[in-house]
Amino acid sequence: MARSDELRALGDRWDHVGEEDLQSLAAGLQTGRVESPFGRVHGRVDLRGLPLIGTAGRATIGERAPSRRKVPANGPAWTQLDLSGASLAQMNWFQLILRDCVLDDANLSGLRCWGVKVLDTSMRRSVLFHAQLGAGQQSWPHRSHWHDVDLRQSDLRGAIADARFEQIDFRNAKFTGTDLGWSDLINCQFAGVMRGLTIGRRPITDRPSSWTLQGVDLTAARPRDLNLIGVDIGAPTVDMRFPSDSEHWMVSDWKAFLARVAECTERLPAGRDRRASRIWLDYAQRDTGPDQTEGFVSSWDLDRLGVKR
Repeated sequence: MARSDELRALGDRWDHVGEEDLQSLAAGLQTGRVESPFGRVHGRVDLRGLPLIGTAGRATIGERAPSRRKVPANGPAWTQLDLSGASLAQMNWFQLILRDCVLDDANLSGLRCWGVKVLDTSMRRSVLFHAQLGAGQQSWPHRSHWHDVDLRQSDLRGAIADARFEQIDFRNAKFTGTDLGWSDLINCQFAGVMRGLTIGRRPITDRPSSWTLQGVDLTAARPRDLNLIGVDIGAPTVDMRFPSDSEHWMVSDWKAFLARVAECTERLPAGRDRRASRIWLDYAQRDTGPDQTEGFVSSWDLDRLGVKR
């Protein structure tokens, strides 16, 4: 059976579950105490294909305190739940803890996270389209933490985050307009074409002193429109590994390289090449980290600007 047929069958079985039982399940998710009419699968509560979409308004798990100062460190917990293929779009997660759960192929588009902990969880091929995976400290006191999460082939287009991502598998995930900002990235893997990912934020002067980029492995990735803002590539405090081949270039002595590009740009005759070179140079100079010594260049980005190589 094809995966799409399997997911359709998992969703269809809920047509035979009464509305009252569905409401009871939705209420159980609020506290983490959930039973399923289908028992367990592989040791987890079987909620595969659960159609939570359609409950009243945007489903909210956990409670937002009337004052940020009164927000508890932890909220309800989802433990050993299998929500593969579930329809969970437009949810709010406040202080929710997910541990040892499966949300493969789940629809989590529009998800909003405040102080969540997602631990030892699989979310392969999940849809996190335009999700907010962790609110910044300016709006929430407890930072979201994602640890040992499988996000392979997930849809992260338009997603944003200010969170701690540790041991995350981002291989072959979809990125476009994805902004991780000042999120910590620790022992994270990327692979395949990764188009439109931003790491860092402007203004660089607001960069947190604790910002951590360690064990970030992009060697198997094909970066396209990768925006690194304020990332001190080459500094001892940053451990990011990039692809290095005929289409991806590591540049030593980055600031001297930019100075040479500036000189060459001004010698170009007026026209498209000069404009394209100035555009590339402007972004490169503006986004260079204060302690950056090396740089990364993708030929795809130059081709898009029309720069002749």
